[in-house]
Amino acid sequence: MKTFMKNPLPHKGISPVIASIILVLIVISLSGAYLVFTGRLASTQTAAAEQQASQVQKLTTTIFSVGDIAGQSVGIENIGSEDLELNSLRVTLDGATVNYTMDGTIEPGQRGTLTLTGLWMFGPGEHALRVSGAAKSDSTTVRVKPNPDELALDMRFNEGGGTTASDFSENNNDGTLKNGTVWSAGKFGTAVSFDGTDDYVTAADSGLPTGNGALSVEAWIKPSVLSGYIVSYGDGVTNGKWFEIQMHGVYGLVVSFGGSGCDILPSGVSIPTNQWRHVVATKPSGSSVVSFYVDGAFVSSASPSSCTINLTPADNLKIGKHPTTGSYFKGLVDEVRIFKATYTPDQLYVLERV
Repeated sequence: MKTFMKNPLPHKGISPVIASIILVLIVISLSGAYLVFTGRLASTQTAAAEQQASQVQKLTTTIFSVGDIAGQSVGIENIGSEDLELNSLRVTLDGATVNYTMDGTIEPGQRGTLTLTGLWMFGPGEHALRVSGAAKSDSTTVRVKPNPDELALDMRFNEGGGTTASDFSENNNDGTLKNGTVWSAGKFGTAVSFDGTDDYVTAADSGLPTGNGALSVEAWIKPSVLSGYIVSYGDGVTNGKWFEIQMHGVYGLVVSFGGSGCDILPSGVSIPTNQWRHVVATKPSGSSVVSFYVDGAFVSSASPSSCTINLTPADNLKIGKHPTTGSYFKGLVDEVRIFKATYTPDQLYVLERV
């Protein structure tokens, strides 16, 4: 028996014309996609380049110069063509950052002022002041000095030898190192070192605050023990007629105007031993309220329960000792100043251009 197979379906191919058309369409589609991609890429690159150029232009045109120097203020002039953002600046003295106040902007061609704080940390003398921005800095040499207004005593202890400690105020109350007081490395330069037994510095009391006038006293101290007198002057006997700032074993840093009702105004802060601390006690004229500052920060105020303050210089200034009795400070003392005015630590020092 014969078997018959059906003929397969005939194969129908794509005509060359249609294939060519399809190929052309694919090429056109791919070319269009490529052009869109490259166009977007070029647009992105152009935008990035324009932004970078704008930033570079802004950096090179936002420039300034340090102008006037007075008090705690540094004048800044915008000599560029873009606004100067003051909060973007950095101020340094000898490479160490100095805090300042004033935000906002200075428009091109205009001036602004930065008010510096914390100058007490740097001590008197010449320093390199630099103000830096994003792409520009300007520097100058300045002198940090005690506020000259009402300066009654300015004893820096930088002699480093001999028995004389110079007073740089106009009162010229030079001090004398007594009983073997020695020199030592200080907070700034050298300092005096007291043994706590009989060492002290004495000086004339000409021009020191009297009566119930304004008073500010500052010193850098590095106590070895938590007791002893830092600075004192007055008659040392009559209530209200002498001043003393001291370390107290119970009350920490204290001020006293002497005698019953005038004694022991506590700050409530204890000064650590063998570490440098900047201490300030200040009171307004006609007031018995004493304010205490340690390392630039306000810590407390106190006033005597019953006291008529009438400071009466009588027996020379003492540094490291009670006005009259044998009570002494053990440790290092540096940079002692007395002002006939009420100052906060930031007001104790001012800037001037050298």
